[in-house]
This record gives sequence, C-alpha cells and structure tokens, in this order.
Amino acid sequence: QDPAFESEEFSLKHWNDLSTRVGADALKVFQNLESATPRVPASLQKPVAELARVRKVLESARVPRHFGPLAKGRFRCHGDYHLGQVLWTNNDFVILDFEGEPALSMAERRAKQSPLKDVAGMLRSFHYAAYSGLYKATAERPSDIEKIEPAARFWYACVTQTFLKEYREAFGHPDKLPESVPAFEELLDLFLLEKALYEVNYELNNRPSWVGIPVQGLLGLLTQPALLKG
Repeated sequence: QDPAFESEEFSLKHWNDLSTRVGADALKVFQNLESATPRVPASLQKPVAELARVRKVLESARVPRHFGPLAKGRFRCHGDYHLGQVLWTNNDFVILDFEGEPALSMAERRAKQSPLKDVAGMLRSFHYAAYSGLYKATAERPSDIEKIEPAARFWYACVTQTFLKEYREAFGHPDKLPESVPAFEELLDLFLLEKALYEVNYELNNRPSWVGIPVQGLLGLLTQPALLKG
C-alpha cells in the first residue's frame, strides 16, 4: 500500500526520456574515449575505432516501432542487479544490496523503472562473466583470445537465451512487460545500451584494460534486429 512502491504507467514519454538519456550518455562516452585513447591497450584499439564509426547511430534517439503503453510498467526495481548481488545458499537464491547504483543520486535510485532495467543489468553481468573468464584464461598467451573467444560468445548466448525465456515465463505480470517479442526486445536493447555505456566510462576511469568488454557489448547490440537495425 506504500505509494512509493505502487506500479505506474510506462508511457511513450518514459520511452523517449530513456532514449534521450542514452543518446546523451553515448555523447559523453565518445568524448571520454577520444581523451582516453592513449590509455587503451593496443589490442583494444580496433574495436574502439569500430565503435567510433557507428557513433551517430548510438547517439540517435529511436522512436519505437512496436510500442504500446504499459498500464503498470514502472515500479521500484533493484537498480544495481548483477551476479555479484545474487548468492546461492541453503538451496535458494538470496539477492543483496537494494540501495541501487551507488553513483546515482537518491532520487534517481528511487525512481520507478521498467523491470527490464534489472534484466539488462543481469545480461551485462553474464557478458562480463564470459569475457573476464576469457581474459583470465589467456592472460599468459593473449594470442589465444581469437581462438577461444567463440566459446565465450556461445556461452553468453546460451545463458542469455535461457535466462530471458525463464524470466518471461516466471514473471507473471503481463501488464508490466511489453506483450510482443519485438517490443520487449526494443525496450531491453535500450536498457542494455544504457548499461553498457555506463560500463565503458567506468572501465576507462578504473580499468582501461577491461574497456573491451563493454565495447564488445555495444558492438554486439548493433548486430541485433530490434533497436538499432531499423
């Protein structure tokens, strides 16, 4: 009964606000990439340059092709959902740290969101799990990355598809999620973009040698049919 936790409509305005925010984030990312290029390892210069070539696409807000207002599509979400927040104990999962993304203001953390924001956070975490494993496995022989990377991509694709299938079946609130698969994919892609752009800035500031993970994530989104191929 607490109004702060009641579900609210996810309208076209909320979609457009998200699109505008993603476009602004993309602009900041490219500005940071340009200034941080000397700190990016030589092995990552090629994907960073490839991302720069699609800059205009990432900075352009997109009008959804399959949008339909969701009567109860926004509510309080976790806000910082990833594998590090989920523990397996006593034959069950325990989810931690509901304070939201620490880098955001309290008002931003409390803002109601589509649950797909948390879904995107978990999918990006799967991508990090795959590629951090790849980096660790090839630490002493970086030349093996090209040989092993297909296995990392395959694992990520399998885990993602399984997670999304089970999530949609278990969620149980059709009025909170886009009904059609194309609309679901379009909205999820926007949240994935938002998260990956945030990760690029984070890695540039903290672990430049890891910036290739979110950069590859952004490039991967460009090959998907939902948001950026129209």
